[in-house]
Amino acid sequence: MKRKWTRRNGVIHLTLSDPPRLSGPADDWTAYLEKRGFEVTKPARTILSAIQMEPPIPHMTRVAIFLGYLFSAGVRTTKNIRREITRRKWLTPHPALAPFLRDFLSDEEIAQMGLEEIVTLHTPYGGKLLDIDKGRLETAPGGEDEHWHEEHGFACEIP
Repeated sequence: MKRKWTRRNGVIHLTLSDPPRLSGPADDWTAYLEKRGFEVTKPARTILSAIQMEPPIPHMTRVAIFLGYLFSAGVRTTKNIRREITRRKWLTPHPALAPFLRDFLSDEEIAQMGLEEIVTLHTPYGGKLLDIDKGRLETAPGGEDEHWHEEHGFACEIP
């Protein structure tokens, strides 16, 4: 199977094209992921219900996922990762990027990247970020001073 992503200088690059277009409420998105075999935790459902899902993702979206090891343990914080995103002139993603990534990448592909989880660095909702973990979509702490493990990846959009 052909790999859907490339790795350059510690950053995973991929393109989401033709994401599913579900026109209903966030519950439709939860049901869609569950039909695809993924668990959606209750806190993740809360975020999905709180956000405006349409139109979150254009026809084609370029995504960058920073690998946690790019940042030393003492500075691997949300604030510093966001600072690097800004320096590169990349974008804070819409929260809907998380369910699309969860659907697009298998657990095996995430492991091949050397990651255990992918945190979507959208604007926090209720102090939480959406987090792609093995077999599920869940939440992670969204505080700017949050420290992360090197096995985490951090997703943003590339203009």
